[in-house]
Amino acid sequence: MLFANSDTDLQNSLNTLSDYCKRWQLVEITDKTKLMVFRKDGRLPEICTFYNDIQLEIVTKLNYLGIVFTPDGTLSDTQNTLSGQALKAILKMNKYLYKFTDMLINH
Repeated sequence: MLFANSDTDLQNSLNTLSDYCKRWQLVEITDKTKLMVFRKDGRLPEICTFYNDIQLEIVTKLNYLGIVFTPDGTLSDTQNTLSGQALKAILKMNKYLYKFTDMLINH
């Protein structure tokens, strides 16, 4: 994950990353490489950023390690996603616990 204050800084960081990967013979998965611009108004800017001559797609939602990022910087989508997953886990656990009606609390 790279952060930059301007499109020029981002392009320089991407070029540095590309040079590093080439030097150490690391393989990049460019299909999964996406671009998100954080703005208070949430609008998508019109910028062109490239990684190894491939233009990066600008996205409005990005799931990174279970955290859902959005351009406006709010974490409400993350909260909804994680609470939904927690509810699903609780319901599944309850389903299994009802099979053990003779189980005591200290078990």
